[in-house]
Amino acid sequence: MNAMCSASNIDANFVKLAALCEGKLFAKNTKRPDFKSFVLAQKEADLARVAFCSQMGSAFVILNKMEDAIIGAMATCDRIKVTSVLKEDAEKWEEMLEKHSKLLESTLGNLIKILSKHPILQDDLNYLGWLKSKRDFFIHRFFREGNWPGNLDPRECEFYIRRARYFEIIFNRASVRIWKIFARAGLFILYDLGADGVLLMNPDMFAPDIEEESGG
Repeated sequence: MNAMCSASNIDANFVKLAALCEGKLFAKNTKRPDFKSFVLAQKEADLARVAFCSQMGSAFVILNKMEDAIIGAMATCDRIKVTSVLKEDAEKWEEMLEKHSKLLESTLGNLIKILSKHPILQDDLNYLGWLKSKRDFFIHRFFREGNWPGNLDPRECEFYIRRARYFEIIFNRASVRIWKIFARAGLFILYDLGADGVLLMNPDMFAPDIEEESGG
């Protein structure tokens, strides 16, 4: 594989095949057996390339699911403060929505900076830093080796499919671990119910504001 190739070198036939697959899949009159027959009629190399693109798309979806989980966890915890001051007379639901909107504008790096100001264990901060490095590689450097789908043979596609799957597993696990990290920090209460899942409780949800207790 030529490491110096660029996106403009992607095989034109593969681009046409990808577009054809999309059109065939979403055509109103296409039935599952018809699409399966269409796919099986393609060359092995082209099928491997489509599979690579599919895995990349799946990993990207899980990455966004992970970042949404981190933001959602932060928005759940009243003890975590963002730069904007929430209005004192706003309803709890409105406060959460305002906080969530603010966090959505932040990158994962900025979210880690916010978390570092709160009682998060150092091991957990290290994990989040490692997670950010994996996220940054996937977003910014995954194709630095010139591994564009149209330039790969089936064996090379299989290698990069496994790599993309590796990132997907990391991001998916992080979507669950973030809640446990916050629970260890005491930002909310987590009850592990085993096969039935977990129960989360925000310890500050029904507590009066510190300013109100102190008469401020």
